[in-house]
Amino acid sequence: MDSAEMQAARKLLPAEPAQAHYFLDQGFPDLVATAKEAFAALGRKARERLVRIRRALFAPYGTGFIERAIPFTTGLSSLTAIIVGGFPMMALITLAHATVVAIAAAPSALGVAVMRRVDALHAKRADLSGICPTCKMPFQLPGYRCPSCGAIHYRLRPGRYGVLHHTCTCGQKLPCTWFGSDESDKDGRTFKRDELEAVCTNPAKPHAVEGKETRAVCIPVAGGRSTGKTAFLNAVSYALTEQIAPARGISVSFPPGDSSAFHREVVADYAAGEVSMTVEPTDLSQPTSRALSFRLQSSALVPPRTVHLMDVPGESFVANTEHERQVQYGIADGVVLMIDPMSIPLVGDANRHRLGMIDSAGMGMESPDRVLAALIAKMQDASGTPAGQRLCTPLAIVLGKIDQAGLFRNFDDAAARDLMARDPSVTSSNAHDALCRRFFADNGMGNFLNAVESRFATVRYFACSAIGHVRGTGPYAPRDAMEPISWILAQSDPELHRALGLDGGSSA
Repeated sequence: MDSAEMQAARKLLPAEPAQAHYFLDQGFPDLVATAKEAFAALGRKARERLVRIRRALFAPYGTGFIERAIPFTTGLSSLTAIIVGGFPMMALITLAHATVVAIAAAPSALGVAVMRRVDALHAKRADLSGICPTCKMPFQLPGYRCPSCGAIHYRLRPGRYGVLHHTCTCGQKLPCTWFGSDESDKDGRTFKRDELEAVCTNPAKPHAVEGKETRAVCIPVAGGRSTGKTAFLNAVSYALTEQIAPARGISVSFPPGDSSAFHREVVADYAAGEVSMTVEPTDLSQPTSRALSFRLQSSALVPPRTVHLMDVPGESFVANTEHERQVQYGIADGVVLMIDPMSIPLVGDANRHRLGMIDSAGMGMESPDRVLAALIAKMQDASGTPAGQRLCTPLAIVLGKIDQAGLFRNFDDAAARDLMARDPSVTSSNAHDALCRRFFADNGMGNFLNAVESRFATVRYFACSAIGHVRGTGPYAPRDAMEPISWILAQSDPELHRALGLDGGSSA
């Protein structure tokens, strides 16, 4: 979603259910209305005098001198008084009134200008942002519900409704700055703005979202059916929330919505070595894509991060039958594109017979070229990128399921050392990327490689096994599943990358 679309979306928000500050809202409009009416009344009086003078001058033949002189004289004197005295006097009164209004409004206007600037600088410095995990709408400031009446305030920042607080139409005062905390609800509980119940800025369906100030990190996991997206998401989210973050002293919490239930499902699948297939809901009012969202917070991570890992059914992704527009591709920090090696014709033909029954049943068959074309179309639409222009979002292309048919031998450290020995241009930092590119090229996917290079400015290839073995035969034992996420975070959020120790830092 580009800036123009976001501006248009903000204009669709309903009127603010707050009492506007008189001098900031109606003071000058009332003065202008009063002045217009006063000058209009004087104008009507002046026109009446002109009519009287004209009638005196052009009275019917035979009208006496006195009958002409008196109306003419009184009309002229009245018109002169209106022009010389009435209009200037009304101008002086209007100016005096404007001065009074300006003096009364100046402190509030100055306060609004200063506090709005402070609020804006704070948001810019911290790079605050949010994403609704349900409808994928991005926002900097969510809507906040009044704790007394439940009305949603979408513009709870310094402005014409107040400098430090807004007064809801029900009378409840709400802090409108990130530091304000002097208001209290009907039970006497004081609160800050980010402690109010928050909703996304979709006025049609205001879904519950994280209300505390955070920076959103959005990583969609894309791919065709049975390419291993959900297993990859399970492995990554489990590693981040259950292993890496706790080891680094980073607390993990889950925002409102379905994320807590989604996480429990991930933990259960991880322990069982299973995958809960992401299916397209039959209810068209429900979103097709799912987001596992979690909040990471520590003293070393300012502001906290809300990470959104997004999954969508492969058949919906390729056929473009999602129930909602996939705007996350336009605001993503990076995108993971999963490719099942068996979906590459030459690889599948040579190795399909080596798969067991379970692996054969879960084999991805969607053409990588078709999946790539679907991703490019979605990213162009969501970001507003013109056709033919390279996309700037980092793309991690991941060959999954390398535990199958002994494919891991093509990507292990021995293969990397062999490649570096034969090609001096390959270093240890890019050896596995080069191995994956060579795998595509050696298996007839040169056009795929060329399409990727021509359409993406930043891309890297990875190979991993999310489960590590045949599904359902034991807990997950992922191999290199975190590498694509680590690379994306290094590109888009180095601070989070360091805080998680993904840069090789100690785990203390």
